[in-house]
Amino acid sequence: MTSIPAILYKYADLETAHKIIDTKTLRWLSPYQLPEPFAVNSAKSLMIKDDILTDALAKFVASMIFTHSLPFKDTTNPIVKAIIRWRSTDRFDSEEEARSVLNDLLQSTIIKQQEKNQEMLEHWDYYLDHLRILCLGDKPDNLALWQTHGSNHTGVAFGFDVDPQHDDGAPQKPSKVKYAEQRPVLTDMRAQIEDILGIRRLEPQSMFATQFLVKSKTSIAEQEWRCLRVLPEQQVMQSDDKTHSDFTFNLENLKRVYLGSAMSSDDKIQLMNRIKEELPHTDIYSCTPNMNQFSLKLEKIHTGK
Repeated sequence: MTSIPAILYKYADLETAHKIIDTKTLRWLSPYQLPEPFAVNSAKSLMIKDDILTDALAKFVASMIFTHSLPFKDTTNPIVKAIIRWRSTDRFDSEEEARSVLNDLLQSTIIKQQEKNQEMLEHWDYYLDHLRILCLGDKPDNLALWQTHGSNHTGVAFGFDVDPQHDDGAPQKPSKVKYAEQRPVLTDMRAQIEDILGIRRLEPQSMFATQFLVKSKTSIAEQEWRCLRVLPEQQVMQSDDKTHSDFTFNLENLKRVYLGSAMSSDDKIQLMNRIKEELPHTDIYSCTPNMNQFSLKLEKIHTGK
């Protein structure tokens, strides 16, 4: 199990950095606002069409009628009981014959399964509307994050203490993002068939969070961590903006601020003065490129009180 870092870093451009300092809040985004095209699978795209599911189920059941041994542990399932009966009575002469009959026999089963799927998608839509996400890095010198989230090194990295005891806008219960070739799915054809036949119960809600904790391998250099928070209904209804939620953080949890290596001298001076005034307990670091490496030198330039 991956250990949670003691400090996680929120990278931000200069304008956002000033807002964080002035308002003492961090913005948690709606999943619809994540800066990537693969973040949200719409409910409509997750539905498997009736005829496709019916054909796949009929094909699988037909193959089970003629297979040498059955994989079912639970023989109380109605379809499994029918398979066992059809095998014992040689009901069908071939898989093709079985499939042609099964397409009609399985209609009521498909209707019930699609009703179950519809309920699952309603829960998914609710989850999307109420979820807020905070994206973080585990190091202050991550070049990929400085480029993409730190406005190409002209922004700031805020180092927050990760404290599981607090319940404010700072990082809480973070999960490390995994990087893969394939996108995670709530359900697929195999999962649907296994659920119908009682082989493995479909529990898509346990997969909801996973959808936002897996990214493409092309982003692996970011080594991102994410905090997920599901808001209560009343809080969502009272919010003026559904795209995000701003949460106040405890000043004691903001340990360090790193100034981007490409930030102008004037911006550095202005920002340092704001930090000293608004966040007197926070240490300030400057980032400068190392001469012979693609890396950053981190130097403390102010120690908080």
